[in-house]
Amino acid sequence: MFNLTFTGAPVITHNGTSLKIPGQASITIVAGDQVRVESLGSGNNQIQVFRETGAALAGGPLLLSSQEASSSPSIDFESFITSLYDEYEIRFFDVLAQTDDATLVLRTSTNNGSSYDSGASDYRSAGTGLGSDSATQVNDVSNAATFIAIGDVSSTFGYSNVAGETGSGKITISNPLSTATRPIINWQV
Repeated sequence: MFNLTFTGAPVITHNGTSLKIPGQASITIVAGDQVRVESLGSGNNQIQVFRETGAALAGGPLLLSSQEASSSPSIDFESFITSLYDEYEIRFFDVLAQTDDATLVLRTSTNNGSSYDSGASDYRSAGTGLGSDSATQVNDVSNAATFIAIGDVSSTFGYSNVAGETGSGKITISNPLSTATRPIINWQV
């Protein structure tokens, strides 16, 4: 996977086999657009376009916020969850922990970041992953937690502080403002 930032305005043409574009339509790029290219193997690729100008792309994601955690132990995303969208995606790339075996923690807020939910039973989660030997399947279920651990299913290993051993992934939050059901948070690392 790699990212491109454009200075010109080319047209990227959709091809259902070799270049898949969200919405299955060609896209005219504008200067400043970021395009993430992901290889699907055998010379086939798919892209996602992130437009920082605020213009929506047909079938594609709209970048609402971007932050860099250079030497920062935490990042807060505040004030961008509104009733306009039912689903939000947080992507993180090349996370390098300050200490070895660190846990990446997700907490939510009901007051735009004035405080974060950290009560003894604010979160319930279930996960499946690989153990520290990278071969054994580990299952984890929590019915009473003060946070959601992203990617640390077994609690026996976490994110590394060794150069070249970074972590990347995606967190999807569905129905964050629903009062009828609990929001659903999924992640892939």
